[in-house]
Amino acid sequence: MNIDPVILGSDFLFTGIVEEIGKITYIEKNCNGMKINICANIISNQLNIGDSVAVNGICLTIVDIKSKIFAVDIMNETIKNSAAKFFCVGSLVNLERAVSASGRFNGHIVTGHIDGVGVVAEKGRDGISISYKIEVLPKILKYIVKKGSVCVDGISLTVVSVDEKSFTVSIIPHTLSQTTAGLFEKNLVVNIEADIVAKHVEKLLNAGSTQKNSSKLTKKSLINAGFFG
Repeated sequence: MNIDPVILGSDFLFTGIVEEIGKITYIEKNCNGMKINICANIISNQLNIGDSVAVNGICLTIVDIKSKIFAVDIMNETIKNSAAKFFCVGSLVNLERAVSASGRFNGHIVTGHIDGVGVVAEKGRDGISISYKIEVLPKILKYIVKKGSVCVDGISLTVVSVDEKSFTVSIIPHTLSQTTAGLFEKNLVVNIEADIVAKHVEKLLNAGSTQKNSSKLTKKSLINAGFFG
């Protein structure tokens, strides 16, 4: 059976592999949120009204397209819980279209639903790479593990280390040049989406202790099944 190439929508996924750095050209704020226009030189001719696109990791729906500029609406709840509140005309943003069912899957599973924000606490050099220590709230940090995946401003990254209030990522030159990561500086506020797999594991563990008719899934049972070393 032949399957036509389709783009998986906002309730599906992205990969954290940025396709292009776009530029915000217009912002209109109102009581319902804000509308922004973004110039995209590479992916604009592959976009349609109604498509989902990740803007700095935030899944948004395209509501208008004119030439190389597309428009998206951002609701107040998203503005409140993300770094979108700091968007301004001229801001550079990472762009990624939703995953094509016929395409390759790189990066990791990214939903485009931001867990919250982080703050760049330190910037350093790690060989040929640049390292960033990013501070986040405990509610996000609990899902982040060493060698695990995390999405920072829409970029799929591998966690180098984790401490009691932050995690560190090391970014190679290619990623620095193809995303806004090369522009990160101390005190910058960034969007964070933790690995969804960790959230599902947490829910399953909690369900085992809170539901009467649970499957008795516990940390011990997961260890016995080989999910933990």
